[in-house]
Amino acid sequence: IAEKFDVSFLCSSFDMEYLKSNGINANFKVIYNGINESFFEIKGDVIYDPKRIAFIGNLSYFPNLDAIYFFVREILPYILEKEPDAKFYIVGKNPPLRIRMMASKNIIVTGFVEDIKYEYLKSALIVAPIRFGAGMQNKIIEAIALGVPVVTTTLSLNGLPPELREFVFVADQPEEFAIKVINVLNNPSIRLRLSEVKNVIKKILSMDVIGHEVENHLINMLINKHQKI
Repeated sequence: IAEKFDVSFLCSSFDMEYLKSNGINANFKVIYNGINESFFEIKGDVIYDPKRIAFIGNLSYFPNLDAIYFFVREILPYILEKEPDAKFYIVGKNPPLRIRMMASKNIIVTGFVEDIKYEYLKSALIVAPIRFGAGMQNKIIEAIALGVPVVTTTLSLNGLPPELREFVFVADQPEEFAIKVINVLNNPSIRLRLSEVKNVIKKILSMDVIGHEVENHLINMLINKHQKI
C-alpha cells in the first residue's frame, strides 16, 4: 500500500528499515510522535514515592503484557531481595484477569487513572522491559519529559530519537535489569540529570516542530511533482 503513495510517514527509523528490508520500495519519511507542551504543566506539588516502580501502558497490547510478565517473574524477585519495600505499580485501563491476579503486597494494579501524568510523577522510576514489538515507546518519552528515570531494553531504543537515548538506562538480562532499577532507587539525584531533557524534547518533539517537519516534507513533495510535469 505504501508504494502507491507519494510519501509515507513512520514514527521510527526502526519501522522504516524493517519495511525496506522486506522489499517495500516506497518514499518513507520518519516523523516522531510529538508531545504537547501542556503535558509539562503540573498542578500543585507532587511528592514521589522513592520505592515506587511503575509500568504504564496499554494493557490490551500484547508486547506490554509480555513485558509485565517478564518483569514480575524474572526481574522483580531480584529487586525485592535487596529492596523488600519496593512496590511495582501496573498502570493502565482494562487490565486482564491474569494481570489483576498479580495484585499482592508488592504489586499494585491500578486500573484506569484520570491523569496518567501524575502516575509518572509519583514514581521513583518507570520500567519498560519490552522484548518485542516496534514503533516509538511513548511511555519512555513521557517519563523522561517529566524528569522521571526509565530502565528499558535495547529494543526500545530503536524507537527513540538518538538525542534522547543517553537519558535512559538499558539492560536486557533480568539480573542486569534489576541492578539498574536498584541503582536508580538508591540514587534519587539521578532525577537532577534529567532536568535538561525537557528542553531537548521541546526542541525536537514539540507539536510545532513536528508540524513544521510534516509541512516541509509535503511542500517539497509538491514542488518535486510540479517540476516533473
